[in-house]
Amino acid sequence: MSPDLDRWTFPLSVTSENFSHARAVSTGRLVYLMGRNAMLRSDVWTRSVAICAKPVFPRKKFAVAAIRGRVYVAGGSSLTSAVEEYDPETDSWRIVCDAPCRRYGCVGATTENGTWLHTHSCSITTVPAGGCILGACGIGNMLYIMASYALDISFSRWDKLKPPPVPGQVGTGLRFSCTAVGPNKVATVVHVSAVRGRVAAGAVNGVLLVYDVPSGEWTYGPYILPESRHTSCVSVEC
Repeated sequence: MSPDLDRWTFPLSVTSENFSHARAVSTGRLVYLMGRNAMLRSDVWTRSVAICAKPVFPRKKFAVAAIRGRVYVAGGSSLTSAVEEYDPETDSWRIVCDAPCRRYGCVGATTENGTWLHTHSCSITTVPAGGCILGACGIGNMLYIMASYALDISFSRWDKLKPPPVPGQVGTGLRFSCTAVGPNKVATVVHVSAVRGRVAAGAVNGVLLVYDVPSGEWTYGPYILPESRHTSCVSVEC
């Protein structure tokens, strides 16, 4: 989405309640923003926004990923373990299979060969027991995973990488949204969730961090508005 949202034209029926803890995914120049029981399509060239067909099942904190121009969602529902597929050409959803179990608080990511990560907590072998998945994205054939362990933040693919430069003492209060940018960078938006109505001391908010794969180093990107606490970031083809 563009930082100057006042230039975008949103449908009158769209409310913030529909998109609390929304997930975002992109195919080409199109960005799909998914809420609990609603979905929007945004064209970054024309800045137009349209309402799309909603998924079969309402979901919250679910996994979403795009593979070969289609959008897939799973988890985030106590009603079903169904994995759904969205076809942009027909603006329709269909159930394609069932996940092995029902999950909540999931994240999704894809690689170039179409591998899809649908996980939470310590349910994949690259995350030791006790870890909680915060974000993930694919670059080439590699999956990059960000996880928290009590007061620590870890960043890994098949080996442990340099963690992002955020205050360790607020690790449990941090939220991340990760996306791949080009063939060798990972961008993540960092925002702090309030704990008991208060934000932890020394916390960072509205920060964009960029990880450079070749050098293994993190740098700070542009400042982001603090209201981005529950947002999701994606990269698009320009």
